Amino acid sequence: MTESQMSRLIVKAYEAAVEPALWPSFLTQYSDLVKAGVCGFQIHKFNEHRSDTLSFVRLPLELRKSYQEHYTKFKSLAREWPKTLCPGAHVAESRIMSARVISAV
Repeated sequence: MTESQMSRLIVKAYEAAVEPALWPSFLTQYSDLVKAGVCGFQIHKFNEHRSDTLSFVRLPLELRKSYQEHYTKFKSLAREWPKTLCPGAHVAESRIMSARVISAV
């Protein structure tokens, strides 16, 4: 990622913070830069043992619902997530659990 691309991305993030309807544009640009197939925000509600997907790009609604349902199956792991995750952190699934565990459910 070039300095110019990073600067444009930062500007887009600030704009989206003021106007939430711009988050999909930010997520699309970010996912293009990091070569991600799907990109989005997910909020984990540890005390409720669930998570909600917020803004996502390149993920059809029916798959988004399936994704949310998939993660609700990991209630036992949710106890460990607060130790692993920091508020506002960029997290890859592999930081939370291994691909082997994800695919086994």
